[in-house]
Parts: sequence; C-alpha cells; structure tokens
Amino acid sequence: MKRLFSFGNVPPIHVIDDDEDMLFALKDLLQSAGYVAHTYENAMEFMERTSEFTGVLLLDLRLRGMGGLSVQERLSHYPHLQIIFMSGVAEVPDSVVAMKAGAHDFLVKPFRDQVLLDSVATAMMKVAASVAESQSFEAAVSSFETLTETEREIARLVASGLRNKEIAYISTKTENTVKVHRSRIMRKMGVNSAYALMSKLQVLGPEQEDA
Repeated sequence: MKRLFSFGNVPPIHVIDDDEDMLFALKDLLQSAGYVAHTYENAMEFMERTSEFTGVLLLDLRLRGMGGLSVQERLSHYPHLQIIFMSGVAEVPDSVVAMKAGAHDFLVKPFRDQVLLDSVATAMMKVAASVAESQSFEAAVSSFETLTETEREIARLVASGLRNKEIAYISTKTENTVKVHRSRIMRKMGVNSAYALMSKLQVLGPEQEDA
C-alpha cells in the first residue's frame, strides 16, 4: 500500500463535541489506530487553537454556540480539510445540506468504531490527494517561472506535439536554436518528453500558462 504521507507528517484529526465522554472515547480510538487526535469542546476553541486547517475534522452537528453547519461554512475555503459530521439523530435535511456543501461523511451516533475508522481513512486519502495536487501545481508554477518568454512560447509548441522543424517555421527561429531551447525547457521543467511537458503545463491551467 502506498504511503499517503511521509512518516511524522500525517495531518491530525480534530474532534469537536460538547460531550466529554464522547471526546475521550474518540481520542482514545483514534490514537489507538495511530492517528494524532486533538479534541475541543466547542467550535471557538477549535478556531482559536488551530492555526493550520489541514487533516480531518470530526464535527458534532448540534454544538452549543456555533453549530456544525456554521463551522463547515467558515471552513469552506480550506481544501486540505475533510469534515465528517456526527449526529445523535438522523437529521435528513441537515445531512443533505452538509453533504452538498462538501462534507466527506455523515455518521449517526452510536456508530461502530470500524465505521468511523473506515470513514477517517478514506477522508485522509482525499486530504493526501488534495495536498499532492497543490504541491504539483506549486512545483509546476515554480518551474514555469524559470522559463524565458521565448522558452514559454516554444514550450507550448513542444507540448502541442509539433516537431522541431515545425516549431522553427512558426517561431521564425532556426531548427538548431529550437533544439537548444527545447533541451533547456525540458531541464528546467523537469520532464523528458513532450507528453510530460504537456501534462505539467495542463496542471498550471490556461491563466498561468498564458502569463
């Protein structure tokens, strides 16, 4: 099985519930499964103590003060945080709202330990995918910014599948000059084929690519 995160770099699991017994039980369960778990009795405590919203949030729906759906709304701009709602009753309208807003899961208490752990595991997979996508984008941007304007122009032509002779004709440069630029582009972008270059440019999106 491929490791989702490097050793010692696994995002934590945050648990918000105003039931102290539930907090203790969930923290014990998660730690026994090898996770780092932080517990909070209300949403404000979580907001004040947490500086980086990455990982999985186990969130009670009916919290005193700021409710679970309000917490989800405030955290909607954090792509590396997956929310699993917990509720003492099967609140169908609320569960629909939560899931439409991007919640990973909605569990009704009491739930089996394995059901929770399975949900946490799949949520962590989503977090890992989100983090990897973000890192891939940042790496692509960093590489692309090292290219000169001429290299960016030629890079787009190379990525479109054109041969050196065709690129030379379009760019009004000699074929030998195109070969030199092509070699530099591949080295700077960290790729070894036109297809790999195309894939990396696609990660940037049209706005960055046309910059």
